[in-house]
Amino acid sequence: HTALQLYTKPDTKPPWKLRESADSESATGSDSSCFVGFDTSRYHEEKKGASAYSAIVDAEGQVVHLGTDSFSGEKMTVKDIRKVIRNLVRDTHKKKGDDFKRLVIYRDGADSHRESENWRKAILESGEGSRSIKKMIKDSDAYPDELTIDLVYVNKSPSIRIFKKARNKAQNPDSGTYIERDSETGWLNATDVHYSSARPLEFQYKQRFTLGEADYDKPPVSQIMKEYHKQTVLNWATIYKKTKFALSQVLTQEIAKHAAKEQAPRNVLMI
Repeated sequence: HTALQLYTKPDTKPPWKLRESADSESATGSDSSCFVGFDTSRYHEEKKGASAYSAIVDAEGQVVHLGTDSFSGEKMTVKDIRKVIRNLVRDTHKKKGDDFKRLVIYRDGADSHRESENWRKAILESGEGSRSIKKMIKDSDAYPDELTIDLVYVNKSPSIRIFKKARNKAQNPDSGTYIERDSETGWLNATDVHYSSARPLEFQYKQRFTLGEADYDKPPVSQIMKEYHKQTVLNWATIYKKTKFALSQVLTQEIAKHAAKEQAPRNVLMI
């Protein structure tokens, strides 16, 4: 109970760690991957703005960055996204150094409004009075020389159920069971539920961006789901129950409760 209520600064060692390094099967180098939980929320009472909030953790579960940004409208523009990614990449590189090679963005929800196209433009195309992320990385020492960005949409409530057959009965699959629909879409059961039907998480692996000198092939969505599931196995979260969501999304959801009311404290973890 104490661990779940703890508030701590991100520069100190958090009261958890991942049981297994999230990128142990896919890393391009030691301590090279960082994972972002990213979401947006409207100010419902004022009905005039929105906030983007994020939390970054490395492959071992250490917190790298927490942040919130304000913007207008339901859908993030190219300019909004470029600002957010610039801050995420710069702050992560500042803390992780040259080992930092890969950023995995878990965007909450489904890509129902084709927002991913704005992410592509923000990263690869210059315009609207600012440079693309790709050009920033090429021109500035404040960013890593090579970087891979994976954009993944994680839908928490898809209209689908997955089961396994055991002794002619339908049961929930084990936690960590995943199903690939194709190379970019799949479902992951991340809960240990045996008494009711488990709702899986739906993954849309939209795009891999290789920037600077990076040149890595896009992996299948199964690798993305395996990495995600490793981030749900947290020592502190097993006090009551195993969390369904990756660590970065757990932190982001707590920030969201306050960010939507413009009450999110700066650089404070809420778990």
